[in-house]
Amino acid sequence: MVKQTLKEISILLGCALLLSFAHTLLSRQGFFAPGIALSKKVPAKNLELITLSEAKDLFNSGSVLFIDARHEYDYKQGAIRGAANVPLDDFDAHRSFLDKIPKEKRIVVYCSGEQCASSMELAAKLSEFGFTNINIFFGGWQEWSSAGLPVSK
Repeated sequence: MVKQTLKEISILLGCALLLSFAHTLLSRQGFFAPGIALSKKVPAKNLELITLSEAKDLFNSGSVLFIDARHEYDYKQGAIRGAANVPLDDFDAHRSFLDKIPKEKRIVVYCSGEQCASSMELAAKLSEFGFTNINIFFGGWQEWSSAGLPVSK
């Protein structure tokens, strides 16, 4: 009985992994995202990847603006508490909001998680827009919410 159950679980996990791999390949996300190489997407001069611990410390400092790069629908389902939503695909519609933020303001950009490159792309756009102190929290919403850190819904 236990042996059969373990066999079924192994088969289900194998199928889930194959489906995840296929989805990632077909959607060109995560490992298969075009141009995700850090040397190309994250200029060292003003963009920096940060860990969950660093993101938490910055959040607790209260002096950092978190920006969620996900679509508005995902943002409304839950986001890091106090984060602004500037979807990558709708960047131009948020220029008036961004114009009000001092260019030296420390910003932490995030998206869904490690399978999502939108945070890196949005950070590059923010850099081109003139912001000079940008961090990328690559663990994103998934890592933050899984850690039980403050969220808004």
